Amino acid sequence: MREYGVAADEVAVKSSEKDDIEGINLFARNCPVSYIITKQALQESWDCLFAYVLTILTNPPSKNNLTQRVGRILRQPFARKTKIRELDESYVFCFRQKAKLLVDAVRDGFGREGLGDLAGQIVLDAPDDGEHGDELIELRDKFKKFAGKIYPPKFVIRQNSQWREASYETDIVSRIDWSQADFSPEKNLQLVDAPSQDAEIIVTLTGETKSGLIKESGRHYLTAKDSGVDPVFATRQLLEIIPNPWIAHDVVRDVISTLTRKNGLELVAKNFVFIVQELVKRADAERNRLAEEVFDRLVNEKKLRFLLLKDDAGWPAAE
Repeated sequence: MREYGVAADEVAVKSSEKDDIEGINLFARNCPVSYIITKQALQESWDCLFAYVLTILTNPPSKNNLTQRVGRILRQPFARKTKIRELDESYVFCFRQKAKLLVDAVRDGFGREGLGDLAGQIVLDAPDDGEHGDELIELRDKFKKFAGKIYPPKFVIRQNSQWREASYETDIVSRIDWSQADFSPEKNLQLVDAPSQDAEIIVTLTGETKSGLIKESGRHYLTAKDSGVDPVFATRQLLEIIPNPWIAHDVVRDVISTLTRKNGLELVAKNFVFIVQELVKRADAERNRLAEEVFDRLVNEKKLRFLLLKDDAGWPAAE
């Protein structure tokens, strides 16, 4: 309907779930149906005066099955010759590796069903049968060394006058301009004035039994004043995302100082773990965003390409 302008009422579906042709007289001159989509519902015991074209979208494994389907457009009890060749013929469009086998199977099937007079009129509209399925192609000598391997293309980056395989960390992340990262949401976090649940637990090795090797000897719950704010700790949490510790430390200091001015040091200390967690999530999101910008820029500058390197050894092909 989209490609050829076929009207919606010209297309009908006949299946076990849907029957658009039930109660419709397909022989009526004013019947709009021109195309019927079906799977097996019309495979047997169905004749239509106007069915001249059959399109098979699958590759039927059974020759009998194929013969029955072709028969749907040949058993036309009320048809009569028009003396127009194109209208006096039926057409089958199908997928099959061996088109000649299809023709032979249909001819044989018609012979068994008493339609031998039609068997001789079945022709294959394909020069030289159009078949190359069993043709053996020999590899030329210069390509034999590549046999049995798969050579997938890779993202490569230009280095001087050569191309090498691109590395995400080395070639993309290292080019990120972290001054463009946006940590403003973390500077405006809503902090909660809740008592700290951090605790300092002292344990000792007893050596008495396997089940009691470690014994707790003391527990001290820390207040916000005790735990404090540790920018170095927060910086360490960001190092897996921001590889430069100085940049990571500047990000932490900027966010902490902004939150402290707005909320006070004690409230920041109470929410310190929460702040660090949010910083890590934001840093990860910003790394992905900025890395995509770096990638796009390198592609546009034609410094990064998706190519097959000539010196690539290739991967062994699976049997």
